Amino acid sequence: MTASACHEDGELAFDELDVTCDGKCDGFSSIKSLVKDPRELSLDDLLGAGVPLVIGRLNDLLSSSKWVDVKLAEPVLHDAAALDSLVSGLATLYGERELTTEVNELRRAHLAAGADKLYAELSLKLDASFGKQWQVPVKGLDVGNRQLLLPVGFDAGATIEGRLIQAHATAPADPLASAKVLRGFVVPRSVAELGQMKPGEVVALRGKGRLGANLSVGTPLVIAEPLSVLSYKLVLTAGLVAYVEGVLDIQLVRMGGSEIVLDVGVQQAKVRSARVAIEDGWGVQGLPTVNVDIGAINVDLAQLVGKALTKQLDDKVNLVSAHAGSSTSTTRASVARFRFDLAQANPAELEAALAQALVGDVRLAQALANRGAAGVEQDFDLLRSGVASTSEAGIDLLGLSFYRTTITSKGEVVAQTPGGVRSLLFDSLHEEGGIFVSSHGYTRVGLAGLTFAPESKAPPVGETNLIVQLREADKGMERDKLVDHLDALILALGGEKAYAAIDAPANALERFAQSLCPGAKVHDTCVVEAATNAELAGMRDAAMAAFTPTIANLPGDTRELLVTAATHKLLVQGTFEIQENGFVGPGTSIFMDFRLDDGALAQLATQRTGFDLKQALGDILGASEVDRDTDPADLMGERLGVASDAGKELDLIAQHYDAFAADYQRLLAAEGANIVGVGTLGPSALEIRFPIDAAKRPLYADATARSLAQARSERVQALFDALLADADDLGPHPEQTVAYGLAAIAPGDHLDLRLAVDHFLEDTAFGWREPYRAAMYPTHVGGYARGPKTARIDGGQFDVDALVQLAQ
Repeated sequence: MTASACHEDGELAFDELDVTCDGKCDGFSSIKSLVKDPRELSLDDLLGAGVPLVIGRLNDLLSSSKWVDVKLAEPVLHDAAALDSLVSGLATLYGERELTTEVNELRRAHLAAGADKLYAELSLKLDASFGKQWQVPVKGLDVGNRQLLLPVGFDAGATIEGRLIQAHATAPADPLASAKVLRGFVVPRSVAELGQMKPGEVVALRGKGRLGANLSVGTPLVIAEPLSVLSYKLVLTAGLVAYVEGVLDIQLVRMGGSEIVLDVGVQQAKVRSARVAIEDGWGVQGLPTVNVDIGAINVDLAQLVGKALTKQLDDKVNLVSAHAGSSTSTTRASVARFRFDLAQANPAELEAALAQALVGDVRLAQALANRGAAGVEQDFDLLRSGVASTSEAGIDLLGLSFYRTTITSKGEVVAQTPGGVRSLLFDSLHEEGGIFVSSHGYTRVGLAGLTFAPESKAPPVGETNLIVQLREADKGMERDKLVDHLDALILALGGEKAYAAIDAPANALERFAQSLCPGAKVHDTCVVEAATNAELAGMRDAAMAAFTPTIANLPGDTRELLVTAATHKLLVQGTFEIQENGFVGPGTSIFMDFRLDDGALAQLATQRTGFDLKQALGDILGASEVDRDTDPADLMGERLGVASDAGKELDLIAQHYDAFAADYQRLLAAEGANIVGVGTLGPSALEIRFPIDAAKRPLYADATARSLAQARSERVQALFDALLADADDLGPHPEQTVAYGLAAIAPGDHLDLRLAVDHFLEDTAFGWREPYRAAMYPTHVGGYARGPKTARIDGGQFDVDALVQLAQ
């Protein structure tokens, strides 16, 4: 980090730092700096706080022969074969689930070494009288910074739940007594005894309480000029002093080697106070209380940063609270996670940091990690780089016959992956519309990811994904509705040549099928017999023979999906459709979704243009907005006319796409920009933005803080929403037109797409389905195509369907 700016004769002097930026950087070559060197901050106040290592008090209680204050459940024993079902203290009720995988691998390896044969998992409940022993008064957290003493840890009178997981050579009748005999303690009483814990052993406690943290410490904050995508005027460091209450949990797990992980989290959180630090002390460096010019706008720096960081904190806490209120599942915010190396850390600093973190005061551990102290690393905190809240928030819409509903959902998921920890920030929107018995809708989900790899020491890596899901259903779906989807899919994945090869034969098939039973009514036997007409089968075979060579060079699973779509198109268009059959066609549900990964979005912004999208949409509209039984001599002219009629809307779509591409290129450049003495912005920085009023005054209450990956995600979502508005009158449904258009110009090697079509073939009071059964309509048609370069989300561990669940 660079040295801080200083005051000279009452004026604030800034450092001017060089910026290395490749790409669409708009002259971003230097930036003013108020970044401070964290090593210059004295930690004597925190190091001298005298917080005891309260875990020893738990040992004293559990070592007693009197169980007045403790209720124990029967221990659950887990041998090597049962470890997959073990829920560790950093999973489900007590924290992120994915870390369980890493911990259980350590347990397997430990048991395989031979000394121990099983792990005993013991749940316990401590009497309310113990809470006061896990509570400590500390300074530096009060809103006015008047050095008031405020309690951290568990509330006096709180009932505390706990979990111990310990390794044993044989099945113990009394795990606590066995541990004491073998080790001399039940739970560690000192840092030295922490080192005697075995891999995978856990101590976890949970109860109502309060915690303190300096959020965003060590995170570069870049202040953006309003109305500009890439115009960063100032970089600084600041800390949000937060005092939070709720159901607090403290978790300690022994990892491999000499490492331990300490995770502090909270449920049912409420922010008691939050302020941006303006004075040095208690683990955070103060932000100067000055006004600065951001472009032509004069801003109160402390007010701007304080409002932005506080809003982000409130948004996270509100997300968790809202989800907890609407779900039976547990939602937990991980406030901070630390990795301590017992062999590398300074013993005095380590003991003080652990003692304070174990009562929910993580400020010293944060400060040590921020200054690069040996043996202390922080994976994330509640605000750092926009990460660390966990949520199971999702969407579940159940449609009615007449409805028009919009539901939005924002949230985050933090997942432990083989290479580190990844934060996925999602923002989803589901819209559903329809009349009577038919419906259509879409969901679009933006994902912004930050991957941390603690062991490699590499900086975080940002990524953005866009997921679009389409659904259309009808109790009696006419042929053209389904074929509109199939044609658009073939155009998107196979291109114009493949579509031309299948479309003309399919249209000829439709004209021939409809000629077999002129004037047919419901229950006419001619319709059933026509479904198995031998000439139809020959025409289908010939059509597929012409189609398959056109897709020969595509990846295997893409070919398979296209063959599936083309085969079903021929079946549908070759089946006689009775126009007087109540609900025309069988009951049908169509579901298509695709994901554009980080590489796909980058290529869309840098290698595709609005003209490309305009052309693709013109082809899709030409396929869907004509009568397919039109005389072939007239069909091409009608298709060109459709595209021409939509020219105004398509031009607007092209303009919006080109504006997006330019903005996205700027954001990519910003993410890769390197500030001398600060580092690469994308992995480490938070962007602070603020709007202005008509008089060009800052609107502090609307200031926001976000990671640059999140900024990219929001720009992609804004593109989709703008295109949707532009296409309001285009095609069968605007979301259908836009989604297939984007899929058509996306690089196929980075496209992740699936299709599912379900048919319901039972007769109803208004629908005779025998012809479709005779034609051998399948009840399900589907496929999945994943480009060979498509990056998986969380190595396959994260499933977006856990976030977005569409009504079936």
